[in-house]
Amino acid sequence: MRRTCLAVLCVACLSFCGSARAESPIGFVDMTRIIQQSSAGAAAMKELAAFKEQKNKSLAVKENDLQGRRDQINQKISDNPKDAGLPKLQKNYQEAVQAYNKLQADHQAEIQKKDRELTHGILEEVYLICNDLKREKGYAYVFDKGQSGIIVFPPENDLTTEVIKRYDAKYKARGK
Repeated sequence: MRRTCLAVLCVACLSFCGSARAESPIGFVDMTRIIQQSSAGAAAMKELAAFKEQKNKSLAVKENDLQGRRDQINQKISDNPKDAGLPKLQKNYQEAVQAYNKLQADHQAEIQKKDRELTHGILEEVYLICNDLKREKGYAYVFDKGQSGIIVFPPENDLTTEVIKRYDAKYKARGK
């Protein structure tokens, strides 16, 4: 999901760049590194990790329940494969598996939503900083290294460290 946001950020950056001559320089940023190394990004990733852990704990409880049901069914099968209560246990187990799968999908969707919520504001501010740097340094475009497909570029065109510094200064100035 973060990649989608980053791609949108790059496209938006291009749309505001205006016309550029072929000799205009191109800047690059590493959005993954910005998220990982900026103060706000690190805080967001820490919060996301705690959120994931919480969701994983609730899934672990359900997994243990499923294992217990599976063990009970296997014990009944080994004791008496024709036990009259076996079909009901198997049906209940299948329903529990379906409920677990739905819960797992719901948790994954919640984690992705939380990731978007946490990174959206960061990406918007990073976009503004990139736009400022683009104007200040005369770049025609600023691309995300991870999304651009370009693997080699002049190191002096890498704006990542400057973006992190400026973003952290804004983030700290707000007292976060």
